[in-house]
Amino acid sequence: MEAAARAPWFGRLAALVAGLCLGAAAWFAAEPVSYRLADAAQSMRDWVAELRGEPARPKRRTEESASVVTGLSESQGSGEPGATLPDRVSLQQSGGLELMVRIDDPAQRYPVLSRPLYLRSFALAVWDGRRWSFPLEDATLAADADDGTRDGRIELRPEPPEAIAHTVFLPANSAASLPAIQGVCAYDLPALFLLGEDRFAIDAPGKVRYSATSAPRSLDDLRSAAPGDPGETYRRVPADATVARMWEEIARPIRLSGASQLAQLKAIRAELRARCEYSLTIENKNNLPPLENFLFGERRGYCDFYATSAALLARLIGFPTRVAYGYAGGEADPAQGIAMFRGTDAHSWAEVFVAGQGWVIFEATPPGEGGADRPQTGAAASPDFSEFANLSDGALDYSERRRAWFASLGEWAKPALFAAASLALILLAKLVFAVGKRGGTPAGGLPAGGRAEAPDSPYAAELRALARRLGIAQPPGRTLREVAAAIEAKLGDEASGIGAIVAYHYETRFAGSHADPQRERRLASLARSL
Repeated sequence: MEAAARAPWFGRLAALVAGLCLGAAAWFAAEPVSYRLADAAQSMRDWVAELRGEPARPKRRTEESASVVTGLSESQGSGEPGATLPDRVSLQQSGGLELMVRIDDPAQRYPVLSRPLYLRSFALAVWDGRRWSFPLEDATLAADADDGTRDGRIELRPEPPEAIAHTVFLPANSAASLPAIQGVCAYDLPALFLLGEDRFAIDAPGKVRYSATSAPRSLDDLRSAAPGDPGETYRRVPADATVARMWEEIARPIRLSGASQLAQLKAIRAELRARCEYSLTIENKNNLPPLENFLFGERRGYCDFYATSAALLARLIGFPTRVAYGYAGGEADPAQGIAMFRGTDAHSWAEVFVAGQGWVIFEATPPGEGGADRPQTGAAASPDFSEFANLSDGALDYSERRRAWFASLGEWAKPALFAAASLALILLAKLVFAVGKRGGTPAGGLPAGGRAEAPDSPYAAELRALARRLGIAQPPGRTLREVAAAIEAKLGDEASGIGAIVAYHYETRFAGSHADPQRERRLASLARSL
């Protein structure tokens, strides 16, 4: 009995000692802890919003939420710029100024501005038969000092000697993407978000400018080409009737021609330019699927159609590809090294991954019509660059500000942080002890150790029902992504389409994309059919 009476005291003493020890650890690691507190608080808010079925705040960004994107798609009204091919459309392009770029080295200005210039905002890699999307990944924050050198640069890949240093000016940045000349090697920034390969963002909305270095490559720069290996995502093609016809009528004859791999890519480009007519108006009187109408029906479309066709046909002959969105062409003043891009310069193009080269521009749209051409030259009025906040010259992101804030604290504040951290950890230990004593279920009803998602929508409920029919266990807290992975492992190739369900679920729940009831019904029907 006496030992039992002493047990609560031992528990409290253990909690106190643990709290003091952890507080001491927090004291010795105070600087990194301090500037991560805001990120931890945001993650907690996102988690609570997830439990309530609310979308998390947009800390994680997606290409499809980018504002600096192809103007060819902004009239489609889909809310997903450049991602979905329409059945029929008559596009009206805006002529407003979207961005400017300045070539920093005077010796490079005439050579760079005398050839087609591509400004890439983002790229998409997953094609579901109608729509391009991307593998959903968590954003990570890269800071200048992460490589051990505080030099104001974030290096992404090695820079060749001919790399182009340039400054980008965004009149109205929404912080959703960081456009740069294709083949970006580095950004002169204190920090940025990495959203997966070649997807970048920064929390700095408004009128901004920043510097970057790029080494663009196009198909016509190469003497040979062999497929590289960026991952299986960039090789997949759906098993549908349109793709089968593309293989039989276009890709297969080219693949069996005996030509070099570079010549095969150029043959695809020539075939698309000869077969299809560039047009911003698509009637599709026979109600064919958009890509089938472009290649085998009406044979008219704009850059999104050419880029999609080129990317899929290149995959069929063995090359990894993606579709890039941004701007090409523009108006240039070589003397000042400035190129200006308007809504009418919005463009999309395919990129192929070539061994030893990386991502290479694979332009299939006919030049001079909708395809990229070299910028139109002429004297331009010099913009007032002083109006643009220079992100490459001291405009700090939130993490840098937190570090500077901690460094500025007086000696009195550090012991206060130690005491606050200790108290918080003691209270946390007591809370864990109390929850465990009550059986492991907090008042909110979340199972102990589990991580619940928001209430299931019909398509998610159908997916979980399929898992039950397959005998897949679904313990409390198992996420929809985990359930989908288990189904794919069990069904193999028969599980095609599940990736689209999962991607839509996480885009709308946690990445800020708008829900589409009609699409949700299609996804639910897809899940039922498996």
